[in-house]
Amino acid sequence: IYTQYETMEFPETDPAGSLDYLKEAMLADFPPVPQDIRCDVRYIHESLEDYLSPALYLLPAIDDYRNNRIYINTSDAYDRSALFPTLAHEGYPGHLYQNVYFYSGDPEPIRSLLDVTGYSEGWATYAELYSYEVAGISPELAAFLQANILAAHCLYSLTDIGIHSDGWNVADAASFLGSYGFSADTAARIYQVLAAEPGMYLPYSVGCLEILSLREQAMEELGDSFRLLDFHTFLLDCGPAPFDLIEERMDDWMNEY
Repeated sequence: IYTQYETMEFPETDPAGSLDYLKEAMLADFPPVPQDIRCDVRYIHESLEDYLSPALYLLPAIDDYRNNRIYINTSDAYDRSALFPTLAHEGYPGHLYQNVYFYSGDPEPIRSLLDVTGYSEGWATYAELYSYEVAGISPELAAFLQANILAAHCLYSLTDIGIHSDGWNVADAASFLGSYGFSADTAARIYQVLAAEPGMYLPYSVGCLEILSLREQAMEELGDSFRLLDFHTFLLDCGPAPFDLIEERMDDWMNEY
């Protein structure tokens, strides 16, 4: 697996090309959205490169969801050849796709005021993991990369809880992360990031784990009749909502399946 990882290449490295590829590759497992959706890919100003993530999706106005924008960070700190899963997170089938699907269903206006970060960031992280399955790499390597991403998010989240709930200092965080192979310098940098922004990684890790748990539950209950497309459609039709409510609705959905 490690040898495959060292030599792997994503099917697209150009941002626009990656989005087009992902939009096409996901069709078998995700419901369609309106055809007239536009996405303008731009690059952030150099003054912001040191402070922003590799890419970000800018939420459009609720009455103009067909026009979308993704910003790319061209900082040397990020490997642009690895933008493929990041664009799955921000674009298809991540934030852009989920947002467009939700608003194309003409939801009640009150839904636009509700911010359920665990759902939205959990979905985008789930979409990022899915991208490895359509990246043209071996199933074993895809599973390895998925597990690596999710494990890292969980370690950051546990460190976050240690800092803000248990009062960890830098040495405590370094001791915890060091047991998983992180150097003291890396652990100190992670500590500073998490200390400055409490709860930063929890929506990503917990939200994604909730979605994976719901999928596993549906697969066990439905057996051979389970279809990933149907599960995704159900989850997207629910839209951003607390997971306990989604689980209640899923029981009804499975009974009618």
